[in-house]
Amino acid sequence: MQGWWDYLLQLDFIPVSPRVWQRTVERHAVAVWPFHALLWAVLAGTLTLAYRRRSVVSTRTALVALAVGWAHLGVVFFGQYVAELTWSASWAMAGCLGQAALLVAGSVLCRPIDDAVRSGAALLAIATAIAALLMPLGRLLGTGSPSAATALAGDPALLAVVTLIALPLLPGAVRWLSLPASVALLALAIVPRLAR
Repeated sequence: MQGWWDYLLQLDFIPVSPRVWQRTVERHAVAVWPFHALLWAVLAGTLTLAYRRRSVVSTRTALVALAVGWAHLGVVFFGQYVAELTWSASWAMAGCLGQAALLVAGSVLCRPIDDAVRSGAALLAIATAIAALLMPLGRLLGTGSPSAATALAGDPALLAVVTLIALPLLPGAVRWLSLPASVALLALAIVPRLAR
């Protein structure tokens, strides 16, 4: 390595290979598939209502649904599936449960969001919710494999992206405490795919 500009991400620093990570995501998604369909449907509806109508009830429901998703990801995905592969899964599980607790706290403390925040984020939230529901269908049509379609719905990166979109719904301090967990999960879900 001549300098930092020619550094390549090596598998030495990543606990699992890209193929093992994808297979783990697929195994988890197939095992709990109806849960993901219900979670994404609830999130699509409540996030749309929260951004369009400024309803505190729909905001709280969306945040609690996200908390359930994070708790499930921590206990089931990291606690059962990824724990078979690496010892660091327990730390990821603790982070997911901490994020779930922050989202529940945010749902208790939430208020209607401002019009300025609502107008820009509403389109992004609606587009992401629709994409989250349509991407598994597109993958099913493209590959013909139900396990590939369910794997996308159960992908941890999708939960992280939807959580980042829901951050404006959280009160100030909880929003900034929730940001690192979402970014860390997104990185954790994407880095194994970048390795060669």
